[in-house]
Amino acid sequence: MLTLQKQSGWPQKISFKLFQQAGVPAPDTTWMDLRINGCPYNSRAFAIERPGSDLVERWFGEVGDLFKSQGFTGDEGPWSWGDERLIVGALNGFTKAQRYKYTYDRVTHKYKSSLENIIPDMPQRMIEDLHVARGKGKEALRQFLTENFDINLTLRYICVINYVGTFDDMFQNHYIYRRADNGLWCMFPWDMDNTLGGAFGEADAHPFRGVDESRYGSVGNRSGWWNRIKDSFFIAFPDEFMQMFFHLNNSVLAPENLRSLVQDAAAEYGSPGAANSTLNHIQARHNYLNQFLAPRLASTPPQLHISSSDTRITLSWSGDGVQSVLESATSPRGPWSPLVEKSEFDGFHFQTSVRPDSQARFFRLKSQ
Repeated sequence: MLTLQKQSGWPQKISFKLFQQAGVPAPDTTWMDLRINGCPYNSRAFAIERPGSDLVERWFGEVGDLFKSQGFTGDEGPWSWGDERLIVGALNGFTKAQRYKYTYDRVTHKYKSSLENIIPDMPQRMIEDLHVARGKGKEALRQFLTENFDINLTLRYICVINYVGTFDDMFQNHYIYRRADNGLWCMFPWDMDNTLGGAFGEADAHPFRGVDESRYGSVGNRSGWWNRIKDSFFIAFPDEFMQMFFHLNNSVLAPENLRSLVQDAAAEYGSPGAANSTLNHIQARHNYLNQFLAPRLASTPPQLHISSSDTRITLSWSGDGVQSVLESATSPRGPWSPLVEKSEFDGFHFQTSVRPDSQARFFRLKSQ
């Protein structure tokens, strides 16, 4: 389904394209010559795909459970804040479960739930479990997110949404999606007006926008509002977030890699000069982020994380910022040797695994 908007669509089209470039599901867009009863009305009507089954099937193959955060800055009727905070109790004649359902509108597989029944839908259970984990500390939160979220995809979303900057993503205008193939949650973007130089899309917008400022310090959040999923990732994966942001800023979001994308969009828009201010902003944003992130990465050594099952011992560590080699030994005194098992790199961390019956029982990272 397409939605036509009277807004110009610039730089919405560029922002959605940046998500796609970074591997995050985002709507396709174009401009259309809109005529009503055959008469010219808007030769640059912005056409945007409304996320639904078509979008998720295109990206994932199998359609999972998609929900749109359509919250409000307060409580009004059945709606509450859509920032993944806990919704507490009944209000205005609506049960707690119904308030969650209105605030997080089900987009796919609508047969699974309805606004009338009081059985909780997936977002309520996820959000309540998220807050339980938040109350148990960083390690418990990290474990919860690892078990319930697509870490790589969600970090990519947070990086790009904080790269382009948005006006109201903290309490509405984003999608949460539970994948059908593995049951993991992630996030999709929506409503990209005021980005790339617009309100709250400044070139020097803080990378941690959306964090709980009472915990982190001021980052320029709009009215101090913050998002509970973004903040949870900032708590549990701060180094991985900065590593991912640095990686994207110097790869798919690097100015030289975006120049043709922006120029092509400007040509399609019918105004080649529209590219100049956006490209200037992209260069300034790139410079600011590197100045912010590089020194913090250099002073943050990668952390080795180990988990085990009956069949594998899995080890993961960061890949950007500091280059390291994974070594193993049968004794804490060594001798140490590089672990030759095959590793996978997803753009922000390495992961490798060994059999539990391996002689290696001690592991360390050695900087190159």
